[in-house]
Amino acid sequence: MIFESWPWKRELKRRSASLDRRRSQKRWMESSFFAVEQDLFVSAFAIRKLLESKKISDEVESLSLVATIFKSTGRVVDFMSRHKIDKLYDLEHPVTADISVRKFCDQLIHSFVFETELSDDGGLSGIYFSSDNLKRTELIYVRLIEIIDVIERVAEDDVVSAMWLRDPKSGESKVVRKSNRLRLTAEE
Repeated sequence: MIFESWPWKRELKRRSASLDRRRSQKRWMESSFFAVEQDLFVSAFAIRKLLESKKISDEVESLSLVATIFKSTGRVVDFMSRHKIDKLYDLEHPVTADISVRKFCDQLIHSFVFETELSDDGGLSGIYFSSDNLKRTELIYVRLIEIIDVIERVAEDDVVSAMWLRDPKSGESKVVRKSNRLRLTAEE
């Protein structure tokens, strides 16, 4: 359980800046790809820990990322083939979907398939991934700019009020957390 969130959020800011620099990087070595993977996985882990510790406002927790989903071609995804995403997934028929921050973190942390995408000018533009549970059915692609935006939103979020409520039917407690950084809509 996280008691103080600021060290985690400071680390997220550092990781976000590192990922942002990769968008314009031209020269890639094996250590560069390792650093990208590490930045992404540590960020996903930190965000999930902050979510589980109720250190993120409901507003930020409810954010979603625009993802592109590719269905499986039915071929076996294993250690020998997982890098052959063009054979394993139907890249010709993408479907756009919103995925929650939690799903993004869970799928990335448990990814079995993980590939980076470089733009025509050489910078990192996005990632393809699929968890050990979903590898047989779909591959997810998310643009790096979407990921950086969510990491920064989490890093900048401050919970300024929290209210504990007990569900009268289930008996479970629920925490409602509000941020001072986001403007509430009329529906809330």
